Amino acid sequence: MLEICERLIGVSWAVRELRTDLSLAAASDTTVLISGERGAGKAIIARTIHQRSHRRDAVLTAINCTALPDSTLESRLFGLNSGTGADRDRRGWLELSEGGTVLLEEVDGMGCRVQAGLVKFLENGDTSRDGANGQPLHVNVRVIAATSSDLFEETTRRRFREDLYYRLNVIHLRIPPLRERGKDIAELLSYFLAFYSGVQQADVPHLTAPALRILESYDWPGNVRELRSFAERLVLHRSAVLTADQVRAELARRHLPQVGADGHRSAARAYIR
Repeated sequence: MLEICERLIGVSWAVRELRTDLSLAAASDTTVLISGERGAGKAIIARTIHQRSHRRDAVLTAINCTALPDSTLESRLFGLNSGTGADRDRRGWLELSEGGTVLLEEVDGMGCRVQAGLVKFLENGDTSRDGANGQPLHVNVRVIAATSSDLFEETTRRRFREDLYYRLNVIHLRIPPLRERGKDIAELLSYFLAFYSGVQQADVPHLTAPALRILESYDWPGNVRELRSFAERLVLHRSAVLTADQVRAELARRHLPQVGADGHRSAARAYIR
């Protein structure tokens, strides 16, 4: 089974700068804040940092902070003692990730209690299970946080703790949206088309210059995730050459906004039915 290689692909200035910052983050052991729109590749960056760090042989635990109610997230992250109603002591994700890395995805989705507990943990690495009578447990874990929101703006609105923001934001990696990385689209497409052609045991299709211009001009609201999905769909055509008309029709078929000859969506944002 072929597996896609998760790496930072691109030749743009933004990607070159991001590679430099990523190397700095991987060589350190401090907290990292990764920001970027949905689909931009925040989880890939986090995994790359972990894999290049001295913690690479330990576990990387990814936690979506919006997937659980606040009370459940708190108990899962910090653990529970049997005295709190649990049938047995339960180690939290921080304990279970000893020596490794914890990735907090959509960290702005944390409620106040979890934020407070995380601040305490980041101060000295001590955590305690709920119901443990305040007995601390030292855990050696690196924290990487990711967000698609403006976390500083969340602090000004008092929805995110300012002290937690500054503890997370020691190294800040911003992943630019794909619409700011037009020079990278050709390389990304080439990689994804080659990968999915291997999966489908098909010849790698060639994009005509007009077809590529359409895709380079499109603003990709779903970012790299959308481009990857689109490339997979193009391979299914099993065409040796993909023309501008085919690309335009495929964008329309996916119920994306109207795409003109230059690749830009119409001002009226009309959808093709």
